Amino acid sequence: MKRYYLGVDIGTCESKGVLVDESYAVAASASQSHVIENPRPNYFEMDAEIWWKDFCAIAKDLMRQLSLKPEQIVSVGTSVMGCDCLPVDKDCRPLRKAILYGIDARAERQIEALTRELGEQGVLELFGHKPDSDDVACKILWLKEQEPQIWKQADKFLTGSSYLTAKLTGNFVIDQYLAKSCFLPLYREDGSIDMENCGRFCRPEQLAPCARVTDVAGCNSAHLCFILTVLGRTWLACRRITSQEAICSLCREPMRWPEAPTAAALPPVGCGIPIMRLSWQPKQMAAKMPTVLWPGRRLRLPPAAMDC
Repeated sequence: MKRYYLGVDIGTCESKGVLVDESYAVAASASQSHVIENPRPNYFEMDAEIWWKDFCAIAKDLMRQLSLKPEQIVSVGTSVMGCDCLPVDKDCRPLRKAILYGIDARAERQIEALTRELGEQGVLELFGHKPDSDDVACKILWLKEQEPQIWKQADKFLTGSSYLTAKLTGNFVIDQYLAKSCFLPLYREDGSIDMENCGRFCRPEQLAPCARVTDVAGCNSAHLCFILTVLGRTWLACRRITSQEAICSLCREPMRWPEAPTAAALPPVGCGIPIMRLSWQPKQMAAKMPTVLWPGRRLRLPPAAMDC
């Protein structure tokens, strides 16, 4: 019985999905178009339920195209737009539309106020860079000031990837890449919540715990039954080595390749296998990088890959 890997990417204007077979060839593809909302200048939003509906529709479409049995899907992965801010209640119900990544610049006044209060050097020390529209902490601060009731009611502030992970597993997690890049200064370098700096923006309990690429995020919930009927498997939190992240991997057994993969040999990024995040060829990378053993040879990894 042939096995397949299911990957779904939720993009700005369209969601796309593929089924990849064991020879890494795309066996089927499907897409769903959608629109983002621009209610006023610099404001870009999207209903998070669209992400979930797209995922469900694409997964069912792909399965139907090849008339697959659920047990033939051995891995599922998905990626969503990057630095989004989505407040949800304890049952993962969105309290408002998601504030999108860097294209949404509504928090400009909050950034200016922080800069006036702390000074340019102060904000550099706090964020590690000059804060901009990609910083989720500033979007949370906007919610705190402009929509205080929603801010107060929020059980968690999620990204798109965290939202889909929670829908699939019932657990709130965030990958370390986003936590330590887009959520500064809310998380420390070790992935723990920065209690000292958190108070200015939100309550510590409103943040999801970090997960590494090999951490178990939880078992898939009943939500997944009507998509693939794959109860009893394990979802892993993971990500891509890019500014966007792949969030989960449904693997029953470790992947094995006869030789180190190259960009041409790999399926599209986001197909759910952690090693598939490698969209580069080893010889293209800089010399000073950690190496891991591959069957019969060594494969160099960038530092980010060792810390995801």
